[in-house]
Parts: sequence; C-alpha cells; structure tokens
Amino acid sequence: MTNGNGSTPEITLDRMAPHSVESEEAVLGSIMLNPDSYHEVSDFLAPDSFFIKRNGWAWEAVDRIIGRGEEIDNVTVMEELRQQGRLDDFGGTEYINYLINHTPSSIYTETYGRIIERAAIRRGYLNAASTIAKVAHEESSDIDDVINQCESAVLKVSQVRHKTGVKSSGDIMQRVFKRVENAMASGISGVETGIADLDRLLGGLQDSDLIIVAGRPAMGKTSLILSIGKHVCEKGGTPLILSKEMTDEQLGQRMISMDTGITMHQMRTGKIDESEFSTFTSAVGKIGAYNFVVDDSTNMPMASLCGMARRAKRDYNINLVMVDFLQLIKGSGDNRAQEVGGVARGLKELARELNVPVLVATQLNRKVEERQNKRPQLADMAESGQIEQAADVVIGIYRDEVYSENTERINQADLIVLKHRNGPTATIPTYFNKERTLFSNLAKTDVDFAGYGPSHADNYVNAKED
Repeated sequence: MTNGNGSTPEITLDRMAPHSVESEEAVLGSIMLNPDSYHEVSDFLAPDSFFIKRNGWAWEAVDRIIGRGEEIDNVTVMEELRQQGRLDDFGGTEYINYLINHTPSSIYTETYGRIIERAAIRRGYLNAASTIAKVAHEESSDIDDVINQCESAVLKVSQVRHKTGVKSSGDIMQRVFKRVENAMASGISGVETGIADLDRLLGGLQDSDLIIVAGRPAMGKTSLILSIGKHVCEKGGTPLILSKEMTDEQLGQRMISMDTGITMHQMRTGKIDESEFSTFTSAVGKIGAYNFVVDDSTNMPMASLCGMARRAKRDYNINLVMVDFLQLIKGSGDNRAQEVGGVARGLKELARELNVPVLVATQLNRKVEERQNKRPQLADMAESGQIEQAADVVIGIYRDEVYSENTERINQADLIVLKHRNGPTATIPTYFNKERTLFSNLAKTDVDFAGYGPSHADNYVNAKED
C-alpha cells in the first residue's frame, strides 16, 4: 500500500506497546515481601523487561543488592535507589509502600513474571519490525548487509528469554562457580576436541572464543577441524560445518573415511570389496545418526554467513561453528588485509553473539618455506595481523615428514598453540593417519608431565595411535 504521493508510509502504532502495569508492580511487591521469590524470575527478567521506567529502576536496585549478597526489603531497596539518585523520581517511600500493600500474593511471582516477559518479547518484535522497515528502505545498502541486520534484529528478541544486558555480580559468580566445578570434575569446561593434551591445555574449546587453525597447504588444517567435529558428534554435540572447498557429499565421504579407513578414492571409483562394503554401510548409518549440519555455499559474504549461523543456532542448537577456510569468505575493505581482518573480527563477534566456539582454518604465508625452521609462527599469518588480534587461540600445524624425508617422526603432527589469550601455550604432538586424514592421540612412553613446555615430543612413541 502507498500513500498519496506514491511512497510507502512509515509503520505507526495506533495503540500503546504491550505491557502489564499490574504484573510489574506485583513482581516487585512480591520480592520485597518474600525475597526468595526473586530467584523464581531472575533467569528471565532484566531491567528493560519492565515497561514502566521506575519499575525497571526498582528491578535494577534489587539486582545490585542481591549481587552484593545483602538482604532485600523496603529499606534496602529505597537506600539503593537513593544511592543511584533515583529515589525521588521513583516515588519514594509512598510508592514502595504501595507496591507492598497492593501485591495479591508472593506465591504467584513466576506467573506475574511470565506476563512481563511475554509483553517484553512483543515489544521487542515491534522494535525489530521498525528496525527492519528502516533498514529495508535504505536502497543504497548492500542486500547482504540488509539481510544480516534484519536477521540480527529478530535474533536479539529471540534471546530475550536468556537474560542479557546488565548482569548482577551474584548471577555472574553463580555461573563462574558452576563452570569451575565442572572443570574440576572433568578437567574440561568447554567443547572437547578429542585431543587429550589439547583439551587439558585449553580446557576444551571455550564458548565465545575464536580459535584459529593455521598451516601451510597439505599440513592437515581441514583434517584437524573435521577430526574435532567428528569427536564433537560422537559426544552428542551439533557442529555447524561451513566448507568453501568441499561439497556436503565430499564432507560426508571424508567422515566415512575417518571412521573406516576406506579412502575417498575408493568411494569415488567404487573399488570397495564385499567386506569393506559392509563396513561402509555400517559407517553410513552411524554417521547419518550424527547431528552435524553443513553449508557448502561458495563465495558466501560475511553477512550471509552470520545469518546462516544464527538460523543454525536457532533451528539445531549448534554448539560449535567450524569454517574451512577464512580466506574464502568475502568481506569488505579497501585492500585484502582490511577485508581479511574484517572477516576475522566478524567471526569473533559471531562467537560472542551465539556464545559458541568458532573454529576457523587459515592459510600461512610463503615465508614459512623460505626459513630453515619451518615450524609456524604468529608472524606467518597470511595477509593480516588482525587475525591474530581477533583470535583467542591460534594453533599452528607442523608435520616434519612434509619437509624431511629422513624424519623419525612419521605419522606425527605437532599442534603448536601459538596464542592462548587466557592460558599457557605449548606444543601438543598428535598421531596423524594420512589414509584416514584423522588426528588422534599418540601413545605415551611417559605419562608423568612436569608441565607444559615448548614441546613434549619425547614423551610419545612415534606413529602409534593411543
């Protein structure tokens, strides 16, 4: 529909945004009558869940008091509001007493809270609709950016049920305690990679972290990423695989090869004997029951990649994003270094937004080949030092047999943790099965580790899988 001059009219609201004054007042009154009821609603309510501004102030005051481990009542809430310089605008003692005296019952605090939550979600979608209308009208914007902004606006509303924004210290400490408690029980607080010493060093792949896997061609970047993805599937996780070099069927073949030892060449040519075909059939059923999801779109712009990952998080509840590889993602910038740097920062922002690890393969530059020591260094990161800045963890892959025919380290690959933002670095020797393109643990000759140092190669038996 257009207006008289042929343009599309702006969206207007002909009624007040959804809210429930009575429920907002009842929740606040309930908490002051029975402070324990706060915990019935604290997981899904935040200050901006309240439509009436002063009610949001009261909730923020309660959050702060709880965060300090202090008691909630009318006096402590008023004092907190006074400290914030809001007591007079709030309504002072009169409004506090009103909230307490007009609360029907603290028994139904969660019910009142859910009414507030539903209204907040509806308001969020109305705001998202306004944002979408505005963005869609900007015809000068790139269409991929338009799609990204619109999907992001909707996703933010979908995340309302997971409390966001200002968080109390009490809430933060509860989550920290739970994560550390889990780490003490298993040694791992993140997503397991299946490489035991790497998991021990990193505590697993941590939510919101950007993890870069770097190496020269043929070092096994894709193999490492898929080995980790396979292990995540075996543990019941759901990784998202974004592959720019392999189709979804090729990825499926690679997974089967990892599991059975039947090569991709055998599968392409049909040179599989009867016993192998039985193994192949079993692997098809086994891997078909995994929960990984794949997008093999080529030339995908960064904005489209982010939108697709958001949908995968919403539809499949993915717990890991794997990208193969960074340089094939289309970004924006005046030169290639700026473009790659922008993609790296975008992937880090995606990790934070979805709160999952993002594992990305990237190429090392040719300077590695010019040195006598060809083990990867941070300075070898191709095209942009901004990748290093954005990354939380950088893992370089080195296989001595690629460069030395006489090496004693056959079927081994070193995972060199070059950067670890929140912990130590180390070199982790692994077993690399070239036929299966599979990384796994090496059998150890000495299980007594004195700590992580520059290398533990001497503690392992060459070419043996643990």
